Amino acid sequence: MLENDYEEYSRIVMIGDSCVGKTSLLNRLVQDSHNPNEMPTIGAVNLLYRINVGDDTVTVNIWDTAGQEKYRSLAPIYFRNSTAAVIVFDITSFESFSNIEKWYISLLDVAPSDVIVVLAGNKCDLINESQVSHEQIDGFIRERQIPYFSTSAKDGQGVYELFAFIGKEIISRKKKIFLGVSSLPTGKASQNSNVCC
Repeated sequence: MLENDYEEYSRIVMIGDSCVGKTSLLNRLVQDSHNPNEMPTIGAVNLLYRINVGDDTVTVNIWDTAGQEKYRSLAPIYFRNSTAAVIVFDITSFESFSNIEKWYISLLDVAPSDVIVVLAGNKCDLINESQVSHEQIDGFIRERQIPYFSTSAKDGQGVYELFAFIGKEIISRKKKIFLGVSSLPTGKASQNSNVCC
């Protein structure tokens, strides 16, 4: 293993309602592609991905979970032992935004106390069709002190930045553990991190 290669796999879970674009975000990240007719995920699918941050690299195991109601009882299985979670909503669906609180609570009930939580407002290429205001998003992230990324699986906006942020946080925490320094509190972003992209 290289000195700056953090090979121990860290689990990232993608959570949120069905059809918000979780799978599409991963397709953009891994394959640099977009399928407008992507079928909803059944159960969960996982893949390995290497995130490069400067001279450091971390390998993550990303779990793409189903958002349909009939599969939600399975979600906590994937939340356990998670290093990070991306809660995704569709900016053109206010219902998907209103449900992120349920996903957030469900995650924190099961995930480790220091889980990294990031909110992604997907389909920002459809900003003119948005049903969620900046004020509503800002209120959610400020109250919970979590970072927010505006993303588009269609054109790639914010996707790589989102996962680079998570990779940077994971590597930073691994370095702190190596040096004997405790990590950040639950779901908290560092004071100088951006809460919007």
